Amino acid sequence: QAIMNGFWVVLEDIDKAPSDVPLVLSPLLGGSCSFVTSHGEVIRIAESFQLFSTISTPECSVSLIREAGNSLSPLWRRIVVYPPDRESLQNILGARYQNLIPVAEKLIETYEAVNSALRPQFSGSITENPATFSSSSRFSLRDLLKLCERVHGLPSYDGHAISQEAADVFSASYMSTQNRATVSEIVASIWNVSVPGSLHKPPIQGCSTFLKIGRVSLPLGETASHDRSRFVETRTSTRLLEKIARSVEHNEPVLLVGETGTGKTTLVQNLAQWIGQKLTVLNLSQQSDIVDLLGGFKPIDASLMCRMLYNEFLELARYSKLKDNSNAMTWLQNRVKAKMWIRVLEGLKQTIDGYTERKTRSRSGRKRKKPVEIEKWTFLSKKVEKILNQIRSGGMVFTFVEGAFVTALREGYWVLLDEVNLAPPEILGRLIGVLEGVRGSLCLAERGDVMGIPRHLNFRLFACMNPATDAGKRDLPFSFRNRFTEYAVDDDLCDDDLEIFVRRFLGGRESDSKLVGNIVCFYKEAKRLSEESLQDGANQKPQYSLRSLYRALEYARKAEGIGGFQKALYDGFCMFFLSLLDASSVKIMNPVILQLISRESNRGQPLQRYLGELKGSSDEFVEKYVKTKSVIDHLNHLAHAIFIKRYPVLLQGPTSSGKTSLVKYLAAISGNKFVRINNHEQTDIQEYLGSYMTDSSGKLVFHEGALVKAVREGHW
Repeated sequence: QAIMNGFWVVLEDIDKAPSDVPLVLSPLLGGSCSFVTSHGEVIRIAESFQLFSTISTPECSVSLIREAGNSLSPLWRRIVVYPPDRESLQNILGARYQNLIPVAEKLIETYEAVNSALRPQFSGSITENPATFSSSSRFSLRDLLKLCERVHGLPSYDGHAISQEAADVFSASYMSTQNRATVSEIVASIWNVSVPGSLHKPPIQGCSTFLKIGRVSLPLGETASHDRSRFVETRTSTRLLEKIARSVEHNEPVLLVGETGTGKTTLVQNLAQWIGQKLTVLNLSQQSDIVDLLGGFKPIDASLMCRMLYNEFLELARYSKLKDNSNAMTWLQNRVKAKMWIRVLEGLKQTIDGYTERKTRSRSGRKRKKPVEIEKWTFLSKKVEKILNQIRSGGMVFTFVEGAFVTALREGYWVLLDEVNLAPPEILGRLIGVLEGVRGSLCLAERGDVMGIPRHLNFRLFACMNPATDAGKRDLPFSFRNRFTEYAVDDDLCDDDLEIFVRRFLGGRESDSKLVGNIVCFYKEAKRLSEESLQDGANQKPQYSLRSLYRALEYARKAEGIGGFQKALYDGFCMFFLSLLDASSVKIMNPVILQLISRESNRGQPLQRYLGELKGSSDEFVEKYVKTKSVIDHLNHLAHAIFIKRYPVLLQGPTSSGKTSLVKYLAAISGNKFVRINNHEQTDIQEYLGSYMTDSSGKLVFHEGALVKAVREGHW
């Protein structure tokens, strides 16, 4: 479409494109007047058509650019784009932010000082200090303009306020607290202010119209919630929440980087709930498909499609105050009730075209642009005509169903991309357009669109990822990550924050200072042991986080009525800190739990106290099931885990060690249906979620997968 209509096309990161892309582009690079499409159609290249491409390099040097472009056609006209020098930066800031001219020099000095501190690492040299900076990217002009945009909105150019904004932009992305402190000191020295103390804790205040978090105020929506009972207001969490809110205020995409269980997703969920903003969470993986995010063509029942078009017609009629054809409206309503769908579509087409023609005739002679109302009616008429032709031809009705990401972009929801670093490159490539400023969008080429999706003003994009420190974790491409405002999420809290956290989830025992202190000491000791000596069942270092601590305390609260609080506390900490360890590590951890948490751990409880009333089963499997001492221990551990009824359970062990049989036995005696899904290298996600299959009449019908059925009906 760009070739036919004479558009300009920019191909980002052409050096990362598949090998067949240069072959497709070769006729365009050779000056040909025509282009052959994939289905053999020859189209003429419009005179105004122009093709551009880009190559991003870590350092803008000619040698690197030549090396990256060796595989490309020599027909490209290569232009080296160097980063702007100091004089150019001053001209850019002066032209774009005239009111910042008095502080432009110091803003540029801040930007250059931070970059010079990073330069040794990016040049590949080894510094004398082993605790050097560990950022995965250096700052660019985009970050300087981001800082200027923030400062531009300040009521006054106070050094403290500007320093705080600069520290958020330039230092908050480092995983090392030492590096963050060092960069903050560099920024503070330039602006002649003191570095904020570690005891700083932004207050969270709400009123009827806005939510105030520190220096940031966000307007409240209609569904805003004032319930903050599940949020722990530690210094670490409130400071990070203030940073996120600041990015939301300036419509910046946010990337949260931290270990598993540090509360990255929870922070965004809480903020969205408090201000009444709908949040869509999309979990990405290496198997994620772009169709899941953007949408695709799917078979749809003709009656459902007709009802959707009829409802869209009624909504547009109310918007246009269509009252002059009540007979037609009544006729359509009767045909819908009678399920005469072809007649309904014919009536819709006739009514819409008649109304559009009258509106157009009444505007004849005017030079103003066609109003949006007429464009909407015309678009609906084309949709009705398309579906009508499909039904008349007897073909199956396919329609483009927008994905969750596109819906959020259009409707103004927030989107959280979890584990974004695991997403395939094609997904990241399609989403990068949304990161291009406050008007950034994407084009649904799959649907034949040539214009971008209209972006709602309330749309915000968040992403979460784990740092690429272990096997199986990978980093984000520089060109994608560089467009986010990145914040590091700490896992290690100070003692005061840990005490606040523990008191919040201890129920009625938050005033027991000795118990709170013991739990804090245990958590810190468990973290230390996990780094030094502990191993899980896969001979890996166990991952203990605030999530583990929260779940252990939640179990203790809910199971207190079964065997007493001390027993519940012991079982809870065993469940989330002990049961995942190998035999040698259990001998190390169990005494630590007994010493710091509870000494009343020997009183066992029957399974029915955790599973509810046991159903008598005459199943042959149950009658022949052999319960040795180790099996009974495993059954008790499973029963404790099932008691909460919220968290998934992972059983780890060698083949034929009885993992599946444990679950099958508990399901049988508790009266739950047991569903088994066997996985292998060729397992398709459709086996879990479902897929379209033909029914007896040859129509495509969606059949739910085993997992969806189990979730819907409450099976194990």
